Amino acid sequence: MRFAKVLNRTLTKENDTAATYRVNLYDDLNITNLDNKTVDISISNTVGFIGLIVPEIDNPNIIIDLGNTVMNGLPAGTYFLEINVKDENGNVAKYPTAGYITLDISPDLVKTIDSLVPQVTLNSILQAVNDKVAKIQSNALKGDKGDPGKDGRNGRDGLDGKDGKDGTNGVDGKNGKDGTNGLTPFLAWSNSMDGSTNFSTTNYNLTYVGIAYSTGSTPPSDPHAYNWTLNAEPTVLSNNVVGAFDYLLIQSADGTVWREIIDNNGNVTFNKQ
Repeated sequence: MRFAKVLNRTLTKENDTAATYRVNLYDDLNITNLDNKTVDISISNTVGFIGLIVPEIDNPNIIIDLGNTVMNGLPAGTYFLEINVKDENGNVAKYPTAGYITLDISPDLVKTIDSLVPQVTLNSILQAVNDKVAKIQSNALKGDKGDPGKDGRNGRDGLDGKDGKDGTNGVDGKNGKDGTNGLTPFLAWSNSMDGSTNFSTTNYNLTYVGIAYSTGSTPPSDPHAYNWTLNAEPTVLSNNVVGAFDYLLIQSADGTVWREIIDNNGNVTFNKQ
C-alpha cells in the first residue's frame, strides 16, 4: 500500500496564497525516495477535474504552495489531491493507493469577487447549457390556438406633411486616441507538464495542452508563458466562458471576447468578436 502523510495541515482560508503544505510519501512503512523522479499533483472538486500542479521537491518532502496559479483564489470548499510519481522508466505510482488527500478551504472574512473559480470539464459546461435549455422548453409549452379576431375598419388616408428643411453639414469629429493592444489567446502542446518536452504550437496530439495570452500576432515560444493541463478533455476557466455551442466564446483579461473553433481536422483558430 502507498500512503501520503501531510506534515503540517490540510485546512486553510480562501485567498491565503502564503500557505504551504509538506507531504511525505510511503511505500508500506518505507518513506519514498524521490531522487531522479518527477512529481505532479492532480486536483479535483466534487464537480470534476480542475488541473495539475508541479510541486517543489526537497527529498523526501513534497512542498505544495497554495500560491500556485492553479490553486490560488480557489473558493471555499473541499478539494481532493492525488500525487503522481514517475520514475526514469516512465512508470507512474499514484499516492495514496486508497482515497485521496483532502484539502479543506474555509471562507475568508472579505470575499474577493474577482477571485479565480475552479476549472471544470467542458462536458460539465455543456451539460449546464443543456439543462437550462430543457428547463426553458418545459416552462414554455404553447397553448391552444385562439379564434381569429374580427376585421378592423378601413382607415382614411392621412394628408402628406410638408417637406422638412435640409440640415446643416456637421463638423468632422476629432481623431480618437490610439487604444491599448488587446491580448490574443494562443494554444501550445507538450509531452511534459512544464512544456519543456516536445513543445509545439501546431501538434495537438501530445499529452499536455497550454494556453497563453499575448499582445503579439504569433504564439509565444517560451513554454513557461503557458498554463498547462492534461490534453485529455478541454478545460477553460468557467468565468471566462461566455457561451458554448459548436464553438466557445472566451473573454480575455482585457475584456475582449474571442471565438474558439476546432474544425474536423482538429485545427484550433481564434477570431476576435
